[in-house]
Parts: sequence; C-alpha cells; structure tokens
Amino acid sequence: DGSIDPFAIKIIESNSIIRNPQILYDAVSGLSLSNGKNIIHIKNCSDKFTKILKDINFSNFPDVKLIIENDSMTPRSSLRKFFEDNNFLFSIPCYEDTIGDIRSFVEKILSSEGLSIENQLISEISEYLSTDRLINLQEIRKLISFLGTDSDKIDLESIKYVLTNNEDFSLDNIAFAVASGDKNKALILLNIAFRNGLNPITIIRTLNQHFDKLIFVKYQIETGTPLKEALLKLKPRIFFKKEDIFKNQISAWSLNSLLKSSAIFVETELKCKMNSQISNLICERSLIKICSGYGKV
Repeated sequence: DGSIDPFAIKIIESNSIIRNPQILYDAVSGLSLSNGKNIIHIKNCSDKFTKILKDINFSNFPDVKLIIENDSMTPRSSLRKFFEDNNFLFSIPCYEDTIGDIRSFVEKILSSEGLSIENQLISEISEYLSTDRLINLQEIRKLISFLGTDSDKIDLESIKYVLTNNEDFSLDNIAFAVASGDKNKALILLNIAFRNGLNPITIIRTLNQHFDKLIFVKYQIETGTPLKEALLKLKPRIFFKKEDIFKNQISAWSLNSLLKSSAIFVETELKCKMNSQISNLICERSLIKICSGYGKV
C-alpha cells in the first residue's frame, strides 16, 4: 500500500563509528528525514563512545531512537553516566540469570508442555544452558521436540545428545568457578573459551585479578576489618548477584593458599609465553592445581 515501515532499524558496530564518527551523524540526520519512528542499534559500545554522543543534540531528533548495547558498565562508566544524566536518554539495566533463574525457566517451559522431569535432570539441563534466555528457549524447544509427549525418554545421555553446551564462558565465570574449587565446571568453561579463541594468558591474568581481590579482602579480615567493610573497599565492587559466592570463597581459602595460587598464576603466564604451542595445556593444568587448593590451609 506504499506505507513506510515505522520501525526501520539500522544496526552499526561501535568500532566503525569510533573510526569515523560521521557514520553516526549521517545515520541520525538521514533517518530523521524519513517518516515514522526509526531505530539505530549500536553494538559493543564502550566509554570511548561518550564523546561522540555528546556532540549530538538529541532534542533535534525526536523521531530517531538510539539503542546503545554493551556487556558491562560500572557506575563510574562515562557512557552510563551520560545516559542517566541526559533528559532525552535513559538506561535499562539487564542482569544475567543465575542458575536458579535458569532452572525456574526450564521448569516453567516444560510444565507448560505438560512434561514432568525429575529434579536431577532439571539440574543437568540447567547446567547445559547459558545466561541468554532466547538461546535457552531454542534449546528447550529442541528437547521438547525430541521428547514429544514421553518425558520418560529423557536421561543424561539424551540431554548431551540433544542440547548444545551454551555455558557462558566469560572470563568472570571461569574465575568464579576456579575460586569456588569447581574443577569440572572450570574445565568445561575453559575448553569452550579455547574453542572460541580466547588466549590462555588473558584467562590467567583475569584469574590472578580475581585472586588479588580475595587476597585483599582476606588480609583485611585477618587484620581486624569486618567482612562487610572489607568488601566495600573493593574497586570495582563485586557484582551483587555473585557477592554470596565471593563470601564463600573468602571463607574457604586461607591467606597462605591464596598467595600460593597467585604465585602459580605468575609462573603459569611465564610458561605460556615460553611455550606458546602448548599454552592451552599449561593453563589447564594450572587451573586444576589451583582448584585443588580450595578449602585447604
């Protein structure tokens, strides 16, 4: 009928705009001349993007909707602060699902299909899924198609056969798995990270940073500072959904064991640099060794 789509969406990677800010200026002014509401979706932004946005007077473009996406922005992020302080912009916090959230999501979807599965298998399914609900929904639908109306067909082998392991292999999750002494989960995440091209030295450095936080808080406690106060001194703060896990790690590790682990990280990084062809193996062995220190004096 000749009508124009009211939700024309233009997706741009932030790196392209950082290299050439005119791309964004042209997109904003160009879309503002068309009819209807328009959306510009910019992915993988960082604080480098703040200065570029400050050059745009958004009050001049009421029909252009700009969506900025980034994985993590601390309260000190200039980009986050810019959105929170601008009357024409706003920010929407999005948090990763916990394992409990994922489990509830699985139970709800299966229940809506009239399927009943024992708790242990629900836990196994949840461990296989990621923190992305859309991907999880696709995986659960695959499982439902496999089961049909017969929930008795499901067992551990069929879960492994049907589901794709979408475990979130973020550096932070690897660090928390290792510091929690969860060797199996740490190795699963590590191998997924390797398959996705993550450098073992980057992983080791992230782990070392996490253990530095544990050392700092443990030392504070052993010199008389209350746990709550010690946690408040961390910069940046531990994400609130993972604070209880971090507290458990503080209780489980002795200061001596944490210091030994820190020394292992330094040694491992050096070995990886000297033996790049087997750096993945060196990294994996070090993680196993450090996991075994969990709960020991």
